[in-house]
Amino acid sequence: SGMPTITSAYNTSSTSVYLAWAPPHPATIHGEMLGYRLGYGPRYADLEEWRWRELGGDVTRIQLEELHPFTQYLVSLQV
Repeated sequence: SGMPTITSAYNTSSTSVYLAWAPPHPATIHGEMLGYRLGYGPRYADLEEWRWRELGGDVTRIQLEELHPFTQYLVSLQV
């Protein structure tokens, strides 16, 4: 029932963004924590156009690269 909390997000160049998050509280994890599913895409794109990545449970930061300049992005981070 818990979810990760994005603690930091900022651009590192015109085509890349740094993201960091805190994991969900252990009491809110019901079962085995296998990792995260991170999705991101341009704000007005269909979900089929998004990029998805599977990350291990020990990962709490990532740099997203090869983004389009001057484009707003949405991010989804799931346990």
